[in-house]
Amino acid sequence: MYEVVHTGSFLTMIAHGPLAHDTPRMLLRSCIKLSILALCVSCGGSNPPQPKVELQADPVDPGTLIVFTGQVFLEGSLGHETNGSIVVSVRFPATNVPVLQRSYEVSDPWRTGNSIQFGLSPADKVGEQLPVFARNMIVVARFDADGNPLTRGPGDVEAMTASKTGATDIAFVLRRQDPDLPQASVVGDK
Repeated sequence: MYEVVHTGSFLTMIAHGPLAHDTPRMLLRSCIKLSILALCVSCGGSNPPQPKVELQADPVDPGTLIVFTGQVFLEGSLGHETNGSIVVSVRFPATNVPVLQRSYEVSDPWRTGNSIQFGLSPADKVGEQLPVFARNMIVVARFDADGNPLTRGPGDVEAMTASKTGATDIAFVLRRQDPDLPQASVVGDK
């Protein structure tokens, strides 16, 4: 039998009777129980906070390659731009926070004509840890006029599409607003 005594800011466990000479293993279990009890008493009896676990409703199958590749086509006046960058990011459908992101300078040597090839992989993660990806993610392509992906300005043009994780054929068409045309259009998965 054990008795728990509260002495000031400490809880003390006292063993009584024939089990007072418990084995070290039983004593360790008792100390763990005492620690849990002390934690519950110190937090007012409420449950201790639990770490937030991000679970996706429809996670990718194990072994799915985490890549998003494709092409951004620059039309109209954007096709003649020599400054700025193309920022491509991937996020979960319910959020605006990117989990992968990479910037490409408009003057990039990989630019062929009015298009830029892009590719994102786990090497482009935004946070400290790579989350479990969903089967379908949102891919965003944005022309950033000042070249700083952290800012947004009036000359920026953005388009987005839903894409399967592992897609290698994503295509975007970006164009500045023309009175007769939408600001950005998405070609989507080829």
